[in-house]
Amino acid sequence: MQPKTFPLTKTQQGIWLADQVSEDKNIYTISHCIEIKGDINIDYLEQAIRTAISDADTVHAHYLENLQQSITTYTVATLPLKVEKLDFTQSKDGRKKAFALMQEDTNNDLPLKNNDNLTLQRQILICIQEEEKIIWLWYQRYHHIMLDGFSFTALTKRVADIYQALCSEQTFDSSFFISVSKVIEEEQAYQASKNYLNDKSFWSDYCAALPSPVSLTNKAVTNEKRSSNLLHSIAPISSDNLLKLNAFAQQKNTSTAELLMSLVVAYLYRFTGQSEQVIGMPFMRRLGSVAISSVAPMVNVLPMLITVDNNLTWPQLTKKFKQSLKTIRRHQHYSAEQIQRDLKKVTSSGLYNTLINYKQFDYELDFAGMKGITHHLATGPVDDFEFSIIVEADRTYFELRANDERYDQTTLEQHSHRLISMLENWLSAPETELAKLSILPTDEYQTVIAWGRGRELTPKNTNNILDIFWQQVAQKPHATALVCRNPDQQQETRLTFEELGRAINRLSHFLLNQSFTSKNAVIASAMPRSADTVIVMMSIFNIGATYLPLDLDYPKERMDMMCEDTQPVLLLSHSSVQLSLNIPTILIDDITFIEELKQQSEQPLTKTDRPTPSGNDIAYVIFTSGSTGRPKGVMNTHGAMLNLLLSHQESIYKPAQQIVKERYPNRALRAAHTHSFSFDSSWLQIFWLIQGEELYIFDEETRRDAYAIVEEVHDIQIDAMDLPPSLLAQLLNNGLMNPTSRLSQHQPSLILIGGEACPTALWQQLKSFPLLTAHNLYGPTEYTVDTLRADLAQHDRPVIGRPISNTQTYVLDTYLQPVPIGVVGELYISGAGLAQGYLARAELSATRFIANPFSNTESRMYRTGDLVRWSQTGHIEFVGRGDDQVKIRGYRVEIGEVENALSLLDGVESAIVIAEAANNSHRLLAYCAAPSISFDKQSSFGQTLLSELRSSLPDYMVPSAIHVMTAFPRNVSGKVDKKALPKIDAKTSSSLFIESRK
Repeated sequence: MQPKTFPLTKTQQGIWLADQVSEDKNIYTISHCIEIKGDINIDYLEQAIRTAISDADTVHAHYLENLQQSITTYTVATLPLKVEKLDFTQSKDGRKKAFALMQEDTNNDLPLKNNDNLTLQRQILICIQEEEKIIWLWYQRYHHIMLDGFSFTALTKRVADIYQALCSEQTFDSSFFISVSKVIEEEQAYQASKNYLNDKSFWSDYCAALPSPVSLTNKAVTNEKRSSNLLHSIAPISSDNLLKLNAFAQQKNTSTAELLMSLVVAYLYRFTGQSEQVIGMPFMRRLGSVAISSVAPMVNVLPMLITVDNNLTWPQLTKKFKQSLKTIRRHQHYSAEQIQRDLKKVTSSGLYNTLINYKQFDYELDFAGMKGITHHLATGPVDDFEFSIIVEADRTYFELRANDERYDQTTLEQHSHRLISMLENWLSAPETELAKLSILPTDEYQTVIAWGRGRELTPKNTNNILDIFWQQVAQKPHATALVCRNPDQQQETRLTFEELGRAINRLSHFLLNQSFTSKNAVIASAMPRSADTVIVMMSIFNIGATYLPLDLDYPKERMDMMCEDTQPVLLLSHSSVQLSLNIPTILIDDITFIEELKQQSEQPLTKTDRPTPSGNDIAYVIFTSGSTGRPKGVMNTHGAMLNLLLSHQESIYKPAQQIVKERYPNRALRAAHTHSFSFDSSWLQIFWLIQGEELYIFDEETRRDAYAIVEEVHDIQIDAMDLPPSLLAQLLNNGLMNPTSRLSQHQPSLILIGGEACPTALWQQLKSFPLLTAHNLYGPTEYTVDTLRADLAQHDRPVIGRPISNTQTYVLDTYLQPVPIGVVGELYISGAGLAQGYLARAELSATRFIANPFSNTESRMYRTGDLVRWSQTGHIEFVGRGDDQVKIRGYRVEIGEVENALSLLDGVESAIVIAEAANNSHRLLAYCAAPSISFDKQSSFGQTLLSELRSSLPDYMVPSAIHVMTAFPRNVSGKVDKKALPKIDAKTSSSLFIESRK
């Protein structure tokens, strides 16, 4: 009989078009293996296969280039189908060989072309033997354009029924399935009806209001590639839980399927934090249609919007799920492919990412008394993630499938375990509000708590950091302790440990003799960078007073507010500093004072002179920016400072000291002090001096000039530095680690970075220097400089690591529950480094320093406001500030991800991205430091960067404009001063990339 040509169904059209544009030509392969334990009649089974397939027209059709299918009517005798037979009974690993063969065939390309050497279907009967028993494996492979899940099962069931009829010598109807032409006629009638127009209007309005779909993956995905190499995980529901589930469904007058599907929605909400979930929901489009008797693929996956909130119980969420499903069910005949065309979207990933599939097909196959067990080998592509709820006669379970371009097997297994844990917890208390429901399995909960616990460390015979310093004075009195240089004026001040100790003692005795000086009294310091700055600071510590640094760059208004909160009893300053603060002041270069100081004792203070500073005594007050515009004074203790130093000794200081000792056996380690003394990270540099090494104070002009810093580092042969990442990037571009053109070939041995998020490009650059040790340090001022540490050598991408000693970190949701691994939450910190709070701001302290629910003691924890997540290796990744997460055209965007993408582009030293409110949304404005780009080429370079970003980021993440600069402005702490960045006018292209001249 001559073949007849018919158009493809709407579902087939979508498959055909997607297959044409896909790089992988096997993503639409679907294959199963039916395992039959027993010696079947192989001839009958072959006849049953040929009979069923001869009746399934889309299975033996030819698919043409013009969206047509050519169908020939075959009999069993004329069907051009070969059923292959293989005998592996003599092989000890017959099963392994059989499944390897099937998997290899499944993985082969299966392009939609008329190729005589490669058919779109394959049938193999494989015989194996296990424990002297015969087992038959029936492998069937098709292209998805022929069948969907429903018709695949129907066809398999049809083969089993025919086989049983042949074995029992019963007659059967040779014509069981209807022709696809009937389905096409019904589709064409629908497209000419009012229902079609109504559905089109509905979906146009419905999709216009849809938010962007969210994904469960943390991987940045820039393409929408579907994958045939799917990851797979099974989450079985125990018989006991299934009994409870069925009873609860009956009690609430709902179905088990609806409860389970709403559970998945709840999981998605808890995992992503998105209240509006858009989920792909498959509809068979067969009930009430002629398609119920056709093998043609008909499944239609449509986007469903459901709004979830924290207060919903399981029954309430199930009711909302049913309502949401009902809303779209009446419009299910309008094809998803047509919706995509209407919206001008290439793939379904623009409509949804996660799919929920409920499958209640007849998996029980009876081959004349022998049970057929189905093994799924390939069930078609998954754009992102699919939750399937599989109901069989004797079990119900979740099947999770995921795109291996976006997920890994470990992550998939974790989702499986959490889903079951969530099910069990909700079954035990179904009226629990969603936000209060625990979703972490016990083992994962214990894991993240353990990861967040730093090692325990107990100080031995040490009360404060000065105890360690005085040990150095006693052990190496004549060794160099402190060097202050001014290269332009060719001046240098050099003090030994003995000289420094004597100076500290003289000033300490003088201060104790003042009537207004007492323990814990606040003494302010406003000093130019010099040896006296260090002497003043350490003397204040030495007498048990509280140190208040006033940076000379601070506006007077800010200093006034700081002094108003702290009420300092004394200001130590210098005649070169012009301040008009209403505080008793001593100028340390005053002749009278110098003479009086000479008369003071150089002997160390004793307990008779003053109680030893320790524990909870406040060592210093550092002010940070406040959201109200008024700075906040953070009270840090001597105990917290000691904990910081001792923790870093084992992980940072001692290893670096050993490295330098091996490289330079005849000298001490040399550390640079480049931070402002009002920046708490400067303590990491002071600690080198405390531990007996040489500390070099860079003068004010030098520390602000990247080239001058590099010159000094090479000239002095500096070994250890602590820098903000943006400044470090400048130093590297000025030859910090490549001194080949200089007289000195010196390179630093240790670089600590912190204060800002480290871009991926800088991270990789630091790792490329084989002799350099680098650590990334994270910590708010409220936790005494550092909380977390990461050794760059151990990580391929930026992380902020794990907690330092005696420190506990928690990644929590808004209800203070630990979030799963990989989920973004807010970072909370507790432990020995915690500040006492904000000075004179009790109400603010109470909102940020809260009770620690994870401790048996009455400890507190600090709410950082930083968004982070646990990596699979148990290290914390910094995502951004809580207020740095914005939505652009409905898409959720993390500013840090865009900054990272920019930093990886050639020529970019550092990048900053700012979200600017615009039209009820946001637009991104980017700044790039590119010192190698001349001023006249900055505009074209900015355009090049935008073009490159479009190839690596989704369009909604590409900044509206890029401003290219030679260098970023910096504040007194050395960090980028975002307030000083020039304004970008995104309305006119002529001003997008013009750098303000300095």
